[in-house]
Amino acid sequence: MHHYTGADWGGKFVGVSKKTWISNYLSLPPNDEIVRTFIHMGHDLNSVPTACKDLLDDGNLPAQYRPLEHFVCKVYSQQSTIDALSSLILRWTLFRKRNVEGEKLPPSRGTLLPHILRANYMSQWDKSYITTKPVLPALEHHGRKINSKGEYVPVMCLKERAPKAILELVKCGCQGNCDSANCSCLRNGLSCTALCICTNY
Repeated sequence: MHHYTGADWGGKFVGVSKKTWISNYLSLPPNDEIVRTFIHMGHDLNSVPTACKDLLDDGNLPAQYRPLEHFVCKVYSQQSTIDALSSLILRWTLFRKRNVEGEKLPPSRGTLLPHILRANYMSQWDKSYITTKPVLPALEHHGRKINSKGEYVPVMCLKERAPKAILELVKCGCQGNCDSANCSCLRNGLSCTALCICTNY
């Protein structure tokens, strides 16, 4: 639970506290599929292809990861009447009906999958403490990649955050130069466009 809901090595879910995650988890019955999936992390969820991007080829998460997506939807929709088991449907519904944007939306599947793989890897690391010389899988197969400096860095998203046509319509209202604290474009990892009134384009 700790690795999945947020840790310093792999980020966290914006706007959802550790207390909220734990209280939602403790409200589940012991035989719930979400509870069973967390128990199996680090053991039975290890079989992943060399390229984890292949897991999203049809737009769906593999069956063994879907309870974790359901848990995210449960937490993000608890303050509304929206009942969705898919982060894709929940993201669209929150955006369309409640004008929720950016970091306040639940993660997309392209972001959630590498996060699950990183949490699963750390669970396997923790559970290997009883082994003298544990053999762990390659980091680059579990939500990380090697950058140009030869360092392991988290894979933030496997797919584009939105269709190109939508990204080109994003604009900020910065006066003069932008900074990451105030610019909506930079906060969401986007470049300023011709629609922005700042001087960065």
